[in-house]
Amino acid sequence: MRQGTQQGRISSFLTSLALDRLQGLNEAVRSAVVTDESGELWSARKVFRRFVEHEREHTAHIREIMEQYETRGLNK
Repeated sequence: MRQGTQQGRISSFLTSLALDRLQGLNEAVRSAVVTDESGELWSARKVFRRFVEHEREHTAHIREIMEQYETRGLNK
């Protein structure tokens, strides 16, 4: 339970950080859309959303590794 709570705090922090940064951008930057080399469209909102999603995935993976580590008694 403790790890789940910790992951929730990390996710909340990352979401809050992304929202703060997004709100700090001026309207021109927030509304700009650029195309990457593959033709995919990117807005500031999409970049921050992907950032948060990516970090959540890494946090979950690290939690899985730590659980395996603890289950095998390797933390002693």
